[in-house]
Amino acid sequence: MRQIAVWITARFHRAVLVIAALFPVLPVLSGATTVLTVLARGLREGAAAAFLASVLLIAAVAVMQDFQMSLVGYLALVQGGSLAAVWLLVSTRSLTLTAQALAVLMLMGVGVFYAQVDDVAGFWRPFLEQFAGNIAEAGGMAMDASAFVATAQVLITGLAFGMTWVGTMLVILLGYALYALLPEREPVFGRFRELNLGRTLALATAVISVAATLTSSPWLVNSALALLVAFVVQGLALVHGLFVARQWPPALLIVIYVLAILPSPVSGAVIGMLSLGGYLDAWIDIRRRVPAVSGQE
Repeated sequence: MRQIAVWITARFHRAVLVIAALFPVLPVLSGATTVLTVLARGLREGAAAAFLASVLLIAAVAVMQDFQMSLVGYLALVQGGSLAAVWLLVSTRSLTLTAQALAVLMLMGVGVFYAQVDDVAGFWRPFLEQFAGNIAEAGGMAMDASAFVATAQVLITGLAFGMTWVGTMLVILLGYALYALLPEREPVFGRFRELNLGRTLALATAVISVAATLTSSPWLVNSALALLVAFVVQGLALVHGLFVARQWPPALLIVIYVLAILPSPVSGAVIGMLSLGGYLDAWIDIRRRVPAVSGQE
């Protein structure tokens, strides 16, 4: 991976080509390459690379097939989001502060969404019906499609904003990890295993959750859900910290990721435990309380 990171950042045009080539198949890696370019070559060159890659991709699509404006919006979302996130990282010089700032923006986004969209259920219904239809065709729908849509449209806003935050953090973490592999570079903005959303967001989660329970407000319910999704990432950071401190075998860490990511009867429980662990860690700093094996940081 080090050779790949060095190769990409050695020449400006290589970054442009990689960002453009990865976007259609792996947009997260395309965004991570933008982050890597900004960290290695500066914000100006990174933004220029992202812009030129977007122009190149739009031109290629326009020549090869019917052009759709949705591509422009998707490019703006991924590349613009990647640039904004890495700008926060460079400005705060802290992975933790960047995660916290993005979580606050996520929470604000849920509020703005509910303020601007009159019929939230109607907004999501076409997407959910299409998704349910695709799953049903594949034979993976365990419940009636209409019942699935009715259930999912209640919580989809919180899940959508929470997963957008997770995706943005994944882009930042992958690009930052590649940057740390470059010669004479170090993780100067902190390590993933040190990430902490903090007590303020933990308190906000508690207050919003209680208010949501008392009022059943869709806005509050989805705000709480989005924050709980974010705490899953802190739960993973906690797991990474414990693995380093206690020198547990890496294979066990891989098992945890597999159980959390791949659909299975236990995946929901694993994700819930990660969210709970991350939430508790924000209050009591579990990583600091667990003694490290001799010779570890």
